[in-house]
Amino acid sequence: MHDQAEQIHDYIQEGKDVYAYFNNTMGAAFVNAQTLQQLVAERS
Repeated sequence: MHDQAEQIHDYIQEGKDVYAYFNNTMGAAFVNAQTLQQLVAERS
């Protein structure tokens, strides 16, 4: 997820809107989204 966070950060820096979709059948999508959000924020 670190690689995706880096790419998302780059897109945001370019002024692009970014949307993420998590296809977790076991219900971890919300936690994964929080983790990704934190990883992106750490790069700012």
